[in-house]
Amino acid sequence: MRRGAETGPIRRGLYVVLWLLVNAFFRVYFRMRVRGRPRPFPRGPLVVAANHTSYLDPIVLSLAVPRRVHFLVTSMVHDQLFYRPWMWFFGSIPVQEGSVNVEAMRRALAVLRRGGVIAIFPEGGISDDGRVREGQIGVASLLLQGGAPVVAAGIVGTYAALPKGRALPRPARIEVRFTDVVRPDELTADRPPREKRRELRDRVMAAIARGLPESMAPLR
Repeated sequence: MRRGAETGPIRRGLYVVLWLLVNAFFRVYFRMRVRGRPRPFPRGPLVVAANHTSYLDPIVLSLAVPRRVHFLVTSMVHDQLFYRPWMWFFGSIPVQEGSVNVEAMRRALAVLRRGGVIAIFPEGGISDDGRVREGQIGVASLLLQGGAPVVAAGIVGTYAALPKGRALPRPARIEVRFTDVVRPDELTADRPPREKRRELRDRVMAAIARGLPESMAPLR
């Protein structure tokens, strides 16, 4: 498993140990399975995008991706005292809600320039009903500036295991279903920037949706 070169040997070693322990627990308790993961998994700068229905999703996605992952996390979660050690440990990047987030963008692009992996939940928050929501247009700005391929995945079962507002998880079955690789450089070159952002967002969300059952599709 490739680890980020920007972390020290102690933190890298702790990450490996914790990854193995948590992976074993999720495989048994949640019967977690990973489907369709690219082989070989892409190297170099990469973005992983998935739907978001539970606080379990970042853990699940970290276990499904065979590389060290840096998450973009809302400041509301990132700054909570309980989560701070974990945010530091995983190298998470706080995103201020309702602002331009120049600093978050700068840090995320720096990770990509080092050949690292950024993980995002394009919906911008946790779904209240387990169904995928519309992606946020601002996320596409990072994807376009970074220029890295986007590996899309649908996460199934975390809403049943730990929906928003529930304190303790149930032993529901969890799957991560990888679908497509979306490449920003394949967008129509002569379109205005805002249209390109919308097109990229829509492609990523459509790729995520292909990994989800009909019961998780948005209501029409």
